[in-house]
Amino acid sequence: IGESYRVSPALSLTNVCNQAELLKSAIDTRLKLGLPIEYQGFSARANNMAIGSNEIARASVLTTTRIDEFAFIKPQSDVILSCDMDSKTLLKYIHMDWQGLLADEANEQNYFIVLPLVDQFSQVGSLVILTETGLFSQAITEQFRPLLPWVLGIVLCMPLIIFAAQNRFKKHSEWLQKGMYHCTFLVVGLLIIHNQVLLYSQQIQSQSQSLAKSLSERLEAPGKMGFDLESDLNGLDELLTIYRAKSPDISHVYLVQNDRLLHQSVAPSYRDDDAHAQAFIAICNAIVPKYDGLTSDYITSCMNLGATGYQVMVLTPWDKVYAKLWNASRNILVLFFASILISNLFLNVLLSVQKQIGEPHSKTPSKLQKTSATHSSNADAEQDYREFNRGLAQRHGQVVADPLHALQLVRPLYALGVLMEAINLAFLPAYFSSVFATSDVSVSNAFGLYFVCFAAILIPAGRWAEQHSLKRMMWFALACSSAGLLGLAFTQDITTILLLRALAGIGQGILFIAVQSYLLEIEQRAKSVSGAQQLVMGFNMSTVSGAAIGGLLMPILGEQTVFFLGAAVGFACVFYTMIMIKDFAREPIIAEQPNADESASKQDKSFQNNVKQLLGDMELNRTILLVGFPTKALFAGVLIFVMPMLLKEMSLATDLIGQILIFYYIGVLLTTASVKRIAQGQGQASLLLFWGCIGSGLGLMIIGAQSYFEHFLPMTAWSESMQQNFVIGAIVLGVLLVGLAHGCIHAPVVSHVVQSNKAKLVGKATTAAY
Repeated sequence: IGESYRVSPALSLTNVCNQAELLKSAIDTRLKLGLPIEYQGFSARANNMAIGSNEIARASVLTTTRIDEFAFIKPQSDVILSCDMDSKTLLKYIHMDWQGLLADEANEQNYFIVLPLVDQFSQVGSLVILTETGLFSQAITEQFRPLLPWVLGIVLCMPLIIFAAQNRFKKHSEWLQKGMYHCTFLVVGLLIIHNQVLLYSQQIQSQSQSLAKSLSERLEAPGKMGFDLESDLNGLDELLTIYRAKSPDISHVYLVQNDRLLHQSVAPSYRDDDAHAQAFIAICNAIVPKYDGLTSDYITSCMNLGATGYQVMVLTPWDKVYAKLWNASRNILVLFFASILISNLFLNVLLSVQKQIGEPHSKTPSKLQKTSATHSSNADAEQDYREFNRGLAQRHGQVVADPLHALQLVRPLYALGVLMEAINLAFLPAYFSSVFATSDVSVSNAFGLYFVCFAAILIPAGRWAEQHSLKRMMWFALACSSAGLLGLAFTQDITTILLLRALAGIGQGILFIAVQSYLLEIEQRAKSVSGAQQLVMGFNMSTVSGAAIGGLLMPILGEQTVFFLGAAVGFACVFYTMIMIKDFAREPIIAEQPNADESASKQDKSFQNNVKQLLGDMELNRTILLVGFPTKALFAGVLIFVMPMLLKEMSLATDLIGQILIFYYIGVLLTTASVKRIAQGQGQASLLLFWGCIGSGLGLMIIGAQSYFEHFLPMTAWSESMQQNFVIGAIVLGVLLVGLAHGCIHAPVVSHVVQSNKAKLVGKATTAAY
């Protein structure tokens, strides 16, 4: 519905303004010829325009001395609009009729449009347009109100259908449940897109019909006075061109008499031969079916000029409709893709909980634990001690169940924890630019402070993770991040914003280390699980979803509301952590005879010594200097900070900016999912890091070279839109290549560093944090 309000009202406003500006142009022409503003013919034409229009309730021509009449007839609740408003600005003034989706209620709000009327010297009056009630909302509510019961019925009935199907097909219950829920998403998405197609096509058809009607009324007047349009009047081609130019969606305007083409105005790059015109003349006379052959590419509106034998034909190409539909459908498809990524994680939680409830509890270790135990040289003693640890862990609320179950529980937690911050990815740089515009503080300071605090907390958090509860770390980190976002919704003070970004960076850093350590604990117990891969996949999936959702929500709800929603998601995750997440019983408490090196490492666990050990590892520091620093600098400095501002300077919409950035995370997901087996070995991980660095450089070069393309390619022969599309395509290619390259780095680099000798001394969590 919000997407419809972003597009449909702008089309309605354009339609009203086209009619009003055509009348204004005619009145201005006569005023410059010497007719006074008080001429009664002006008011009569305005009244006739209102009578013949479905969008205009009343139109008046008022002199500057009678402008008080306008103030008297305008209620205080009504709003004055202007014809140069874009869709984003228009959304700030119009009323979204959400209640109209539930019941057929009368929308009482009207809107005024005021156009100045000028003579040779100055403004002498105004053309005042009062729109019909519900102009911007009625078409949307009428289109989607019948759809709402169907959508609610599908969503509410699907759990019952799944429950019945699971009982009948128990062997395929998991596949059946996930497949049917995803089909529900798909069906709802297709229903919405279908209604969007109907809504926009009807409005564009209405636009062409309105133009045809306005033009026919203007040409009909000379006929009533006895003039012949062909022999007595000049400049009809210019008049048709003026009318066509008022509506950029219209490609052809024809004036026909008795099946003979007299005058025409055709937009560049469209056919203008007689055979083309004759095909549509046949449509108006019902000689051929309306959508046969060539004619199916256009929407045709025909209007007869009384009984004179003249006809006005207006053609709107379907590709114009499809262009608008593609923007809306693209946003809806991206939104549903993001929703499926997130909901799929919770479906896995649901299936895992169902499986845990359905299986009888046993005191014997799981098959996975038995398999892990066989790798120990002292399996019997280890198993006895595990039994003791199991009872101890139960008393302390720690995990004693299948680690794969714990994996399914922690994945949505991390996904939503990252999503709450990624939801502002598409618009945060531009928002900070406007807030910091009058301040000496640079926008980069806010981003730099966030990442500095994120990096500074990593090693202390890694040390905390080695010795304390990971569950407490998670809910504490989520609380900090949520508080940082919530504050942005209520303040624009520069100092406060900097403090809130620092708090958010600390929270996200602690969350990253806590989840990473938790996944490493799972990896120790389930050899088939790659903790680094799960971390990278979770981060990028949730960032894709957050960027898509935030980019679509912000133009509709505003920045502050999106900040508030992100904070609400974070606080919900805090409660989820307290209820669903449990700590692991630590592996080091398994009884084994420690050797001398392990005894020394246990005595040498202070924070300073850990850092000293890591600083002395040349392989680790070489990896950080040559791989880690450039990768993070490219991600944080270019993609997170510079790219949104660069794309905003290209006048791209916020939703499109978010969708361009999504290609980075899609690239990371693609390569991360495919390099899992390759990254298991030390040599293979190094090779992946090498190619990841090469790909990052190439992608960055493509992004940086987009401003130089005009020097190497014949851009002057292209239209402005083609040039912009080419540049956007080059940026998307560069962003995708950087994502593919970083997918070869994120997971392998963790596997690479935790296999070092120093990692065995100071712990994997601390090493990975470093």
